[in-house]
Amino acid sequence: MKKYLKHTILCLICIGGSIFSQTVTPNVVASQGGFNTSASGSLSWTIGEISTETYSITSNYITQGFQQPKLGVASLVPTIDLHSQIAVYPNPVSSNLTVSFKNPGFEKANVEIFDMQGKKLLSEKLNNTLNNETVYSFENYQAGIYLLNISNENGSKKIAYKITK
Repeated sequence: MKKYLKHTILCLICIGGSIFSQTVTPNVVASQGGFNTSASGSLSWTIGEISTETYSITSNYITQGFQQPKLGVASLVPTIDLHSQIAVYPNPVSSNLTVSFKNPGFEKANVEIFDMQGKKLLSEKLNNTLNNETVYSFENYQAGIYLLNISNENGSKKIAYKITK
């Protein structure tokens, strides 16, 4: 009888413990935020989260702060691969670097070359670059790594290349 009573009490404790066990709900401390749902989706947002901290034990992670259940990126503006619209060659360069423009968004362009210390070595404004090639001399530059920045006239499209000499 005692054995039956022990098993019954043990079962009741296990069942009771699972009924009242803890659940983790995401909470965010922020100055402003909200959650809205509709038939087509949901939106959860916060502004001014004041703390973030991540804890991990083996394969489990908990992060306080930033909302993070699922990451989704939506783009309302079609993206253009600028690397396919501008050709920069040869890289590595020994004497002359050629920049070839194929994108109508770069009809007028700003070209800058920097060394790795951030010193601007060249700054040039180009007009009528469409289907044109521009050659830059690297003969007077030391062997090393340089940064070539190209932007359109209003700066809305920018691209950077790492050039090795």
